[in-house]
Amino acid sequence: MDTDKGFNTTEYLVDRFLNDIVRFCLVYVRNMDDAQDIAQQVFITYLQKKPEFVSYDHAKNWLFKVAVNMSKNHMRTQRHGEVSFDELEGALSTDDTVDRERTEREDAVFAAVMRLKQKYREIIHLYYYSNYNTNELSEMLGIPATSVRSRLTRARAALEKELKGGVADDKRLQERDGPDKG
Repeated sequence: MDTDKGFNTTEYLVDRFLNDIVRFCLVYVRNMDDAQDIAQQVFITYLQKKPEFVSYDHAKNWLFKVAVNMSKNHMRTQRHGEVSFDELEGALSTDDTVDRERTEREDAVFAAVMRLKQKYREIIHLYYYSNYNTNELSEMLGIPATSVRSRLTRARAALEKELKGGVADDKRLQERDGPDKG
């Protein structure tokens, strides 16, 4: 057990994972108040169960698995309003992106991810933003690793289609509004 690194202290876990869990829950439930409530409930569950973590990854995996399950339960029992793009963008920005200006391309990718089905948003977020591999996602989501890989492939294809649709629309506008030859 690696307790001298703080893996089993509430303060360490809250400091290290609270913002990541809120961002993940927001992508899942698309409502900031609900995301914050779910994240709080994740840590209440930790305090109630008092699991002993052997590593940073063990703590991270346990907390995110609880967040996934609570988000799914919440989605089953609640109807949700939409959240503005600005609220989602601000909440999902990490510390290093807050300090720099977002490019139009990043905005387009973000908007395209948010238009995906919930199961695809979830898998994209956990794989790319939270850096889980497919085996970890399999365990966390309770589905076979092959299903995780299939879902990730479908999510990428849907994202590519969303992005190409936007690019195609932009090209049509440029052609229509471009300078006349002749």
